[in-house]
Amino acid sequence: MPPFRDAWRPLRARDSFQLAVEDDSRIFTRDFSLLLSGWLLQGISFYFLLPVLPMLVTGRLGLGEQEVGLVVGIFSATAVLIRPFSGFLLDRFGRRGFLLGASLLFTAAMFAYALADSLELLVANRLLHGLAWGLVSVTGTTVAADLVPANRRGTGMGWWGMAMPLALSVGPMLGASLLSGTRFGLVFCICGVLAAAAFGCFADVRMPVIHNPRVRLRLRDMIELRVGRLFWLMLVLCVGYGGVVAFGPLYAPQVGFENAGPLFTAWAAGAVLARLPGGKLYDELGPRRPGLVGLGLLVVCWLGLGLWRSATGLIVSAAGLGFGFGLLMPGVQAMTVDLVEPERRGAANATVFSSFDIGIAAGSMGFGLLARTVELPVIFLISAGLAGLALLLFTFWVLPHFEHNRL
Repeated sequence: MPPFRDAWRPLRARDSFQLAVEDDSRIFTRDFSLLLSGWLLQGISFYFLLPVLPMLVTGRLGLGEQEVGLVVGIFSATAVLIRPFSGFLLDRFGRRGFLLGASLLFTAAMFAYALADSLELLVANRLLHGLAWGLVSVTGTTVAADLVPANRRGTGMGWWGMAMPLALSVGPMLGASLLSGTRFGLVFCICGVLAAAAFGCFADVRMPVIHNPRVRLRLRDMIELRVGRLFWLMLVLCVGYGGVVAFGPLYAPQVGFENAGPLFTAWAAGAVLARLPGGKLYDELGPRRPGLVGLGLLVVCWLGLGLWRSATGLIVSAAGLGFGFGLLMPGVQAMTVDLVEPERRGAANATVFSSFDIGIAAGSMGFGLLARTVELPVIFLISAGLAGLALLLFTFWVLPHFEHNRL
């Protein structure tokens, strides 16, 4: 392994080419493994907060469900704002500095949660955290796409995508167990330490130099219209996902669980099991089969979450939702990259990632208002209808465009 100081040097184009020639099919290179390890650690830190924030709002701050939706959803506001700029910055100046800077900001925000003793401070830190997350997620995914071989992009992005479900299976359970009592400060300090460890991994990754000095700060360079249909597809789905993130922790006790840990663990287990098959199916057969099966499963399982009001129904439906997303997402990430040139990957990833933030924010805050007048299972039934709409969009709008325009 090269010395640590050498690892800060980005790979020159010649180095990248030589590595590709030596082995055109190896996914787990030294650099991809380090990047993936950092992404996993950062994900665990991030998902620690899922069961903690609703309890912080309703417990320590003494507020209600509408404020829960605000705190969960406002995170996406700055993430949405930074996404287009992050794509421009990556394509114009390269990857390294932005990945490391965003990771440092993410770490600072994690420690700062311990100081948030009012709604105003909590919202301010959520905005800061969203800014860091918006930049680090786009940058990390773009670097991952740079490092995996083109002929195994679906499988490589499947491995990359497994980090977040694995983090989801660990983070909420640990966060909920450590929160026993009111030890919010301890939880946030552990989150900060994990985020700092992620920064250490990122700092040791050698990244190919890919940038275009002709890119300018203008709308057509910040937004990649060729992936616009994928943006709308994921926006529709993420509205429903925002409802689960915001109100899953409040729904779980209604069906017999002490906290939402089992809900998120079941979701994550399903997603982990599906990620690699979803990626391999994309490499071998294209996006149609994993996409249709995944979206169909989302419709059925969101219906189950709304209608099967029991502990068993919660676990089975959550696992099915995770499996459905796990089948779909490697293909969506690979399609995003396969529609554009390498020097436009930053803008393409930023465009599609924006749909996650907008959808989650809309779902969290919109369903937060709705939760004052309807039972929580109704929110999940509405999400099932949105998944059905996404299935139609994918079949008749997204797939024909991709098959005609794939590079």
